[in-house]
Amino acid sequence: MPSDGERAAAYSISLFVSVCKNGVELRMGRTDTMQTFRYTIQDEIGIHARPASMLSREAGQFSSAITMEVNGNTANAKRMMQLMRLDAHCGDQITVYVDGEDETEAVQAMLEAFSENL
Repeated sequence: MPSDGERAAAYSISLFVSVCKNGVELRMGRTDTMQTFRYTIQDEIGIHARPASMLSREAGQFSSAITMEVNGNTANAKRMMQLMRLDAHCGDQITVYVDGEDETEAVQAMLEAFSENL
C-alpha cells in the first residue's frame, strides 16, 4: 500500500493533453505550480532574430516567468539574445514553462505567437 508521500507524489505529475492545430501537435499541461506546453518548430530556419524578437516582445507583456527549453538548453523568453542562443532548428520540440499570476493568459498568447512566427 502506498504511503501518503507516494500518493502525493503521484498527484504532482504533469498532465499533458495533445492538441492538433493546423497539422501542428501542441502538448499542453499543468503542474502544481506552473503551466507548460510543447511546440515543434515549423520554420525552416528555426529561431532566428525575427521570431526571437516577436516571442520576447510577447513574453515581456506578462508578469509571469516564461522559460523555454530545447535540446538541453534553457532561456528566459523575455530575453531575445537568450532565445537565439537556444540553437533551435526546424523539427526541434520546445518546452515552454509559464509560472505566475497571469500564466493562463501568457500561455494562450505564447501559443499564438509560436503558431504565427514559428
